[in-house]
Amino acid sequence: MASKQDFLNDAWLHDPVLMRFADLPNVEFKKFFGGVAVYQQRAEGKVMLVFTGGTAALGLNLHKPQWRGLFVATEFAYHTELIARCPALVPHSVLKKWLFIPDEHPDYTATLQEIYRLAQHADYRLGVMSQPKKLAKKSQQRPRLACRKSQRKV
Repeated sequence: MASKQDFLNDAWLHDPVLMRFADLPNVEFKKFFGGVAVYQQRAEGKVMLVFTGGTAALGLNLHKPQWRGLFVATEFAYHTELIARCPALVPHSVLKKWLFIPDEHPDYTATLQEIYRLAQHADYRLGVMSQPKKLAKKSQQRPRLACRKSQRKV
């Protein structure tokens, strides 16, 4: 995980999402699919709150518009409640589980502020648990077969 400090000399420092979430307690940033994800340590574990793919204003136009803006990590069960609270959010066109608002939407700043308020209170609707990588047990690994040219059947 990259700390807040790791992003100080990066263009991402000026991203409105990172600027907004940087003062939350126990928050970490991680570069993620060409963007940055915001994680918060909570009692139940590490939670991914939001993801930003950059903004057109920063000149970080490495992505198509459908990937620039604010992605809200949540479960399908909370879509209706979060959309009622932030009507500009919509399910993303590709990542259907995530709610999204493009950076050029007129309600972008207001939506970002509301999502930040929810994060301040560790709202249960916001975030998805970070799952640790599972290592395969030796018994579950496929055995490697030695194959020499002399053993191959032609």
